Amino acid sequence: MREIGATGRSLVEALHATGVELGVVELEQVAATTALSAAEGAPVGRSLAATCATLRSTLATEQETEARLRTARLTGPIVGMALVFMALVVYPALGFS
Repeated sequence: MREIGATGRSLVEALHATGVELGVVELEQVAATTALSAAEGAPVGRSLAATCATLRSTLATEQETEARLRTARLTGPIVGMALVFMALVVYPALGFS
């Protein structure tokens, strides 16, 4: 941001450059939205709020998908553990001498 500001370029360009450098697509999207709002004269606040809402929705969907996958991966070990515990309870009850 300092480097771009020192060269006289806009902070929107700094945001875009940072997004490209770090590989964060969301920063690039926010920079594009801000640049478009400034060029078209649209209210920046509304445009950024809409972009942020979209990003939040996308992130929530990704997290929900990941949580479902983790739950699915745990089903097998949980069933196995339950079977082992049941065997530990049933074995002494059989009364093998």
